[in-house]
Amino acid sequence: MVIKKNVQHVDEVMTHAFMIWLSKIGYRGIKKSGEILFYCKVVNKKFPRNVVVMANGQLNRAASQLFEEFKAHVAA
Repeated sequence: MVIKKNVQHVDEVMTHAFMIWLSKIGYRGIKKSGEILFYCKVVNKKFPRNVVVMANGQLNRAASQLFEEFKAHVAA
């Protein structure tokens, strides 16, 4: 059994706000088997590919990076 370390869990309200923010900055979402995959037509360092928000609130690495940016926007 593989134990994943550094997995970030986000509460439901912040997840919903984060997904709205992703759509506002140009990402499109596709729901696949309990997870939502976001993609953007523009691919560069600021707009990574394969941003995934899983059903249990986990974020992949690209989503975690964007979530940190999102929290900075919320704090401002």
